[in-house]
Amino acid sequence: MYFKFIRPGGFLSQYINHYWVMEIDASEGNIRERIIPKGSVELMFHYKKPFVVTHSDNHTTIQPTSILSGISNSYSDVSTRGNSGVIAVSFNAWSACCFFGFPLSKVENDSVHLCDVFSNEIKFVEEQIGEAKNLETRIAIIEKFLYARFTPVPTNDYRLIRECIRQIKSNEEIQHAHHLSENFDISPRKLERKFSAYVGISPKQFIRIERFKKTILAMSTSEITSLTGCAYDNGYFDQSHFIKEFKTFTGYTPSEYREQLANCSTSPTDMAREFDL
Repeated sequence: MYFKFIRPGGFLSQYINHYWVMEIDASEGNIRERIIPKGSVELMFHYKKPFVVTHSDNHTTIQPTSILSGISNSYSDVSTRGNSGVIAVSFNAWSACCFFGFPLSKVENDSVHLCDVFSNEIKFVEEQIGEAKNLETRIAIIEKFLYARFTPVPTNDYRLIRECIRQIKSNEEIQHAHHLSENFDISPRKLERKFSAYVGISPKQFIRIERFKKTILAMSTSEITSLTGCAYDNGYFDQSHFIKEFKTFTGYTPSEYREQLANCSTSPTDMAREFDL
């Protein structure tokens, strides 16, 4: 299996956290991976066989060739089926809104075919990516597509959302949405509307996912000896809340998930990059 994170350069580096690419040969067999909430919108372009997705309610779908994935608050299992090749765009949490002309809440907990968003225009992009001979060409095709889609949102709204998200990520005292409302002198209802439109979920949900991501990263280090202590350190106030949140986001209890981490080759550095932490 080949897997790589790639940082964008130039203008798009302001809006995209990273690209990631994965290729799997059929001789390696079908690989299954559990996908957990990341708190960001993604685009995916398959140039070989698309994945099969088993959702948390156990229904199964085959991914289309190109996908827009909104922010999810649950898990799913993704499986390869033969030769696989995919390249994805992971946006910064505050910036996907600059490339899609509709409220991102419309794709919350959902993945849609890009044909449903951009009509038949996307078919040409899919064909180009499928015919490209190397990774650099595929990235260039995607970047050309994104440049053409770029439409900045109102400056004041963009700055507000960006700074709210930066506070959530950097300030452990931001535990509730009303903390943001007070810090930025905006009504809770108005802030929620802006988050739904520009981020895709409510500020409350975003805070929950960020707390979970920080906990996951902490659990991936060998220094953690107590899961309960880790929970308290990351803003959970009781063990039952911690376990319930974990089951919702991963399908596992915290101890079960830590066992999964022990068998996983992903490093804390890669996890931080993928989670934008």
